[in-house]
Amino acid sequence: MRNITLALIFVVLHPFCQAEEALNLPSGADFTQLRMDYAAQPDFCPQWKVGDQREAIVEAYKAKDNKKVVELSKSWIEKVPVDADIHFMRAQALKKVGDLEGFSYHWYCFYGLIHSIASSGDGKTPETAFKVISVSEEYYLLNEIGAEVIEQSLDYPCDVMKVLLRDGTEATFYFNVSIPMKATSRQLNPEK
Repeated sequence: MRNITLALIFVVLHPFCQAEEALNLPSGADFTQLRMDYAAQPDFCPQWKVGDQREAIVEAYKAKDNKKVVELSKSWIEKVPVDADIHFMRAQALKKVGDLEGFSYHWYCFYGLIHSIASSGDGKTPETAFKVISVSEEYYLLNEIGAEVIEQSLDYPCDVMKVLLRDGTEATFYFNVSIPMKATSRQLNPEK
């Protein structure tokens, strides 16, 4: 449903977009570079979903306080530009307050981040695992495809997710978690 909505937005807005503006949208490679650069920061924390500032945005979104979501999410996205959930919430809030340009941009960012994860592998084997910078990214992708986690295990360097898909079939997806594991290890052992 979201894919259809996104396609319709671009079809409707396309005549109004100038070619120069369209060229300034980040590419799939740009989103991958953003994720990898963000994870390469010395103070990178893969647990960005934890914290009062982010929780305030989530609570405002649940309360349908769109103006507050717009207000709070701006600084959060500047701080954590790889947080697909907040891009999604900001997009929805901007749509509700009538900012279609902002809505389409953050909707594009949401899907750009998902695409970056999905295009990093096929997730079918440990060798072709999706490459993530946070466990949160695993859930972004699984939620988007409507996969319900049945069982999760760690077979380093992969999180192994057994899931139930929307059509009732079971599948197993592999996520390479070496980046978030190394970052967590650095945080727990800062001397090394």
